[in-house]
Amino acid sequence: MITALELLGGVHGIPPEKFPDLRRQVELAFALSKGRILEEPVALICREVLHVQFSLTAPAEEVIRQHLDIIRRATTLQQILQSRVPFGRGMAGLKTTSAIDRVVGGLKKEWVEAIEQIATDYYPSWRELFEREGRRLPRNMRKSLKVPSTVAARKRRLAEYFLSWLGAAAGPSDIDFAIKKLDASLEFANFVLREFLIGNYNPANRDSDVYDHFQLRYLAMDRFVIVTEDSDLTKRTGQSSQADRILTFEQFLRTL
Repeated sequence: MITALELLGGVHGIPPEKFPDLRRQVELAFALSKGRILEEPVALICREVLHVQFSLTAPAEEVIRQHLDIIRRATTLQQILQSRVPFGRGMAGLKTTSAIDRVVGGLKKEWVEAIEQIATDYYPSWRELFEREGRRLPRNMRKSLKVPSTVAARKRRLAEYFLSWLGAAAGPSDIDFAIKKLDASLEFANFVLREFLIGNYNPANRDSDVYDHFQLRYLAMDRFVIVTEDSDLTKRTGQSSQADRILTFEQFLRTL
């Protein structure tokens, strides 16, 4: 689902001359997955891990699959926007790509709000300081961010925020359980939060980090592994208890 949304997000505002490159990426992803789109990871976490109702709005897997199918069959972006893509016994297309952008924008909004809220909990005046100095924390507070106890506290706060966002119980034992099941995504989010607090990192401008973070949530279900050649992702999650389920292509092939 998350990779599919990332590909679909690339359609909105793409210059027509770059559409063939995106189309090839969609074709490859569609072929590798055989057109199968996984359910949104948070929905799976709610049902299989936390056993709470998933009350948020998420795009249906079949709708996402159909959108990708239309894109891979199109020869030009104009063909999509004019609903002239051969599909089944007729023609199909997308009258606008703004709906896709709204879905992807919702993911980014959730990510940015979480980072900013936790930063506010940590230092309420970070916005004013950033305006004045281009930093979000005073020097003495920045030095403490790498202290192990501070790192652990941020991870707990991230887990607590996630549980509360879902309307799930967020007591100490619930947070411990969430950290165990979501360790890789929390480790990644913790890295981003630290970069946000100590520098000029802007999560709203780092789309790939948004998708990486949400992708890592699949690891809350033991049946999933992530296969990637993204060295930044493996580095940022290297201390996670789930790091052995984040594989390079070479490592994955050795398991077959």
